[in-house]
Amino acid sequence: MWTAGGPDELLDARRAVGEARVELILSLVRDILAHREQVVIVCARIGQTDHLEKRLIEAGIPVSRIDSTLTPERHTEQANLFKAGRTAVQLMGIKCAQSHSFDRCVNLIVGSLEYTWGTFDQASGRIDRVTSRLPMNIWCVLHENSYEEIMFDGCATKGDAATICLR
Repeated sequence: MWTAGGPDELLDARRAVGEARVELILSLVRDILAHREQVVIVCARIGQTDHLEKRLIEAGIPVSRIDSTLTPERHTEQANLFKAGRTAVQLMGIKCAQSHSFDRCVNLIVGSLEYTWGTFDQASGRIDRVTSRLPMNIWCVLHENSYEEIMFDGCATKGDAATICLR
């Protein structure tokens, strides 16, 4: 039984929340590109990456992409386009954020998460390298008071606790 409206209203609400997240990410991208810098955007949801890619291409922003929609052979090609400065935005699936390094890029936006600290840590490691320029900017776009935010806080606490234990 639906108490807060029918399934269509729930779907409309989810779309509005998703669109708000995309708008925030695009706003961050605009500010980063205004400083003539590149940005890596990591997402756990292919639908979100598809939507971001479409909007960025419509805006005339050169984009490269590494995720499960491309063959592994194309991943290196896409990474090289970004490293050479031929694209301004590198879109990545969060599970693909383990084998490529972009140490000359200082901006990372995490648009959606998997609920483990390891994937977030791997994603931030794409720009946070020994040879990276400092300072780095890492944004994680979450919805306030959402299940996602609660899970991120829980994973961050576990990640901090594990780091303390290892020292």
